[in-house]
Amino acid sequence: MQDFYKNITFQVTLICCLSCATGLIYNELTLRGLPLLHNAAVFPEGTELSLNQVYQVYRAGNAVFIDTRSETEFRNGHIRNAVNVPSAATREEIMNFLHVLEKDEEIIVYCSSKHCDSARRLAGLIKYIGYKKVNVFTDGFDMWREHSFPIEIQDSQ
Repeated sequence: MQDFYKNITFQVTLICCLSCATGLIYNELTLRGLPLLHNAAVFPEGTELSLNQVYQVYRAGNAVFIDTRSETEFRNGHIRNAVNVPSAATREEIMNFLHVLEKDEEIIVYCSSKHCDSARRLAGLIKYIGYKKVNVFTDGFDMWREHSFPIEIQDSQ
């Protein structure tokens, strides 16, 4: 009977360990994950831009704008010429997008509003990878649209 309990204890422990490992791997591979294995998701202070600052950069045409909202939200309206890297993107998908950008290219990442952390997480990851000029548009797309700045809407086809 004692062997039976040892076997059950071993199996339960194994299942728990495998479950934890699977969760950690998933957490590491998705942008939405918590920064448990490294600190890439922490975005440094002082690299956040306000609406007016971002609009000046936009008018100069010198930056790549990255929208971290869902594909549906992006199709329903985004900053003109922005690209969509949704918060659900894996690191592999992010890397596939980033490989076409130069390390010193100016990048502005945004989401919907100040209460959205996906832009900060993606910007932190991009900086961690080695891109030098990464900023977060803290006011977000909602404020951009509210001020009637240039947007694009894509067909849902």
